[in-house]
Amino acid sequence: MGSSILRFSFVFIATSVAIPIVILAVQLLLGINLSSSAVGFIPFMTAAMTEGQRYVKEFGDLPSKREMWLAAVLMGWVGMTLSFIVGGVLLVISPELFTEMRQLPIAFWLFGFVIVLIVAILMCRGAVGVGARSQLKQVRRGRG
Repeated sequence: MGSSILRFSFVFIATSVAIPIVILAVQLLLGINLSSSAVGFIPFMTAAMTEGQRYVKEFGDLPSKREMWLAAVLMGWVGMTLSFIVGGVLLVISPELFTEMRQLPIAFWLFGFVIVLIVAILMCRGAVGVGARSQLKQVRRGRG
Protein backbone atom coordinates (compact mmCIF):
# COMPACT_ATOMS: atom_id res chain seq x y z
CA MET A 1 0.00 0.00 0.00
CA GLY A 2 2.98 2.27 0.34
CA SER A 3 2.21 3.54 3.84
CA SER A 4 4.49 6.09 5.39
CA ILE A 5 5.77 4.61 8.62
CA LEU A 6 7.04 8.01 9.68
CA ARG A 7 3.63 9.64 9.15
CA PHE A 8 1.84 6.69 10.81
CA SER A 9 4.23 6.96 13.78
CA PHE A 10 3.74 10.71 14.10
CA VAL A 11 -0.07 10.43 14.07
CA PHE A 12 0.09 7.44 16.44
CA ILE A 13 2.29 9.27 18.97
CA ALA A 14 0.36 12.56 18.69
CA THR A 15 -2.92 10.72 19.30
CA SER A 16 -1.37 8.72 22.16
CA VAL A 17 -0.33 11.96 23.86
CA ALA A 18 -3.58 13.84 23.14
CA ILE A 19 -5.98 11.17 24.42
CA PRO A 20 -4.92 11.23 28.09
CA ILE A 21 -4.97 15.03 28.04
CA VAL A 22 -8.51 15.08 26.63
CA ILE A 23 -9.67 12.40 29.09
CA LEU A 24 -8.19 14.34 32.01
CA ALA A 25 -9.74 17.61 30.81
CA VAL A 26 -13.19 16.03 30.44
CA GLN A 27 -12.84 14.44 33.86
CA LEU A 28 -11.83 17.72 35.51
CA LEU A 29 -14.36 19.90 33.68
CA LEU A 30 -17.38 17.61 33.49
CA GLY A 31 -16.67 14.98 36.12
CA ILE A 32 -17.05 12.19 33.55
CA ASN A 33 -14.42 9.45 33.33
CA LEU A 34 -14.02 8.39 29.68
CA SER A 35 -11.10 6.09 30.35
CA SER A 36 -11.38 2.41 29.36
CA SER A 37 -9.18 -0.33 27.98
CA ALA A 38 -10.48 0.37 24.46
CA VAL A 39 -8.92 3.85 24.51
CA GLY A 40 -5.56 2.23 23.75
CA PHE A 41 -6.75 1.30 20.27
CA ILE A 42 -7.71 4.84 19.24
CA PRO A 43 -4.15 5.74 18.13
CA PHE A 44 -4.04 2.63 15.92
CA MET A 45 -7.35 3.50 14.29
CA THR A 46 -6.60 7.21 13.87
CA ALA A 47 -3.20 6.64 12.28
CA ALA A 48 -4.49 3.83 10.04
CA MET A 49 -7.44 5.95 8.84
CA THR A 50 -5.00 8.73 8.02
CA GLU A 51 -2.95 6.34 5.90
CA GLY A 52 -6.07 5.08 4.08
CA GLN A 53 -7.08 8.65 3.27
CA ARG A 54 -3.57 9.53 2.12
CA TYR A 55 -3.51 6.52 -0.21
CA VAL A 56 -6.68 7.66 -2.00
CA LYS A 57 -5.40 11.23 -2.24
CA GLU A 58 -2.20 9.96 -3.82
CA PHE A 59 -3.53 7.22 -6.11
CA GLY A 60 -7.18 8.18 -6.62
CA ASP A 61 -8.53 4.70 -5.86
CA LEU A 62 -8.88 2.22 -3.03
CA PRO A 63 -5.91 0.03 -2.13
CA SER A 64 -6.37 -3.67 -2.83
CA LYS A 65 -7.43 -5.97 0.00
CA ARG A 66 -3.97 -7.52 0.00
CA GLU A 67 -2.34 -4.10 0.28
CA MET A 68 -4.63 -3.16 3.15
CA TRP A 69 -3.84 -6.37 5.05
CA LEU A 70 -0.10 -5.99 4.56
CA ALA A 71 -0.27 -2.36 5.69
CA ALA A 72 -2.38 -3.34 8.71
CA VAL A 73 0.15 -5.95 9.82
CA LEU A 74 2.97 -3.44 9.48
CA MET A 75 0.97 -0.75 11.30
CA GLY A 76 0.08 -3.17 14.08
CA TRP A 77 3.75 -4.04 14.68
CA VAL A 78 4.88 -0.42 14.47
CA GLY A 79 2.12 0.69 16.85
CA MET A 80 2.99 -2.06 19.34
CA THR A 81 6.67 -1.10 19.16
CA LEU A 82 5.83 2.54 19.80
CA SER A 83 3.57 1.52 22.68
CA PHE A 84 6.42 -0.45 24.24
CA ILE A 85 8.73 2.53 23.89
CA VAL A 86 6.17 4.81 25.56
CA GLY A 87 5.66 2.18 28.28
CA GLY A 88 9.42 2.01 28.83
CA VAL A 89 9.61 5.79 29.17
CA LEU A 90 6.73 5.72 31.67
CA LEU A 91 8.49 2.94 33.60
CA VAL A 92 11.63 5.07 33.89
CA ILE A 93 9.73 8.22 34.82
CA SER A 94 7.25 6.64 37.22
CA PRO A 95 8.15 3.05 38.22
CA GLU A 96 5.45 2.95 40.91
CA LEU A 97 2.82 2.73 38.16
CA PHE A 98 4.07 -0.76 37.33
CA THR A 99 4.56 -2.22 40.83
CA GLU A 100 1.64 -4.65 40.68
CA MET A 101 2.12 -5.49 37.02
CA ARG A 102 5.70 -6.66 37.60
CA GLN A 103 4.42 -9.57 39.66
CA LEU A 104 2.49 -11.12 36.76
CA PRO A 105 4.05 -14.16 35.06
CA ILE A 106 5.77 -13.78 31.67
CA ALA A 107 3.21 -16.12 30.07
CA PHE A 108 0.50 -13.60 30.93
CA TRP A 109 2.47 -10.84 29.21
CA LEU A 110 3.14 -12.94 26.10
CA PHE A 111 -0.51 -13.98 25.81
CA GLY A 112 -1.64 -10.39 26.30
CA PHE A 113 0.84 -9.16 23.70
CA VAL A 114 -0.42 -11.64 21.10
CA ILE A 115 -4.08 -10.80 21.76
CA VAL A 116 -3.49 -7.04 21.64
CA LEU A 117 -1.39 -7.37 18.46
CA ILE A 118 -4.14 -9.37 16.73
CA VAL A 119 -6.81 -6.85 17.76
CA ALA A 120 -4.56 -3.95 16.70
CA ILE A 121 -4.01 -5.50 13.26
CA LEU A 122 -7.74 -6.07 12.80
CA MET A 123 -8.49 -2.50 13.92
CA CYS A 124 -5.85 -1.11 11.55
CA ARG A 125 -7.26 -3.14 8.66
CA GLY A 126 -10.75 -1.84 9.29
CA ALA A 127 -9.58 1.73 9.81
CA VAL A 128 -7.50 1.78 6.62
CA GLY A 129 -10.56 0.66 4.69
CA VAL A 130 -12.85 3.20 6.35
CA GLY A 131 -10.38 6.02 5.80
CA ALA A 132 -9.85 5.10 2.15
CA ARG A 133 -13.57 4.70 1.41
CA SER A 134 -14.50 7.99 3.06
CA GLN A 135 -11.75 9.83 1.18
CA LEU A 136 -12.80 8.22 -2.11
CA LYS A 137 -16.38 9.44 -1.54
CA GLN A 138 -15.07 12.97 -0.97
CA VAL A 139 -12.90 12.82 -4.09
CA ARG A 140 -15.86 11.64 -6.17
CA ARG A 141 -17.97 14.50 -4.81
CA GLY A 142 -15.20 16.90 -5.75
CA ARG A 143 -14.20 17.87 -2.22
CA GLY A 144 -10.99 15.90 -1.77
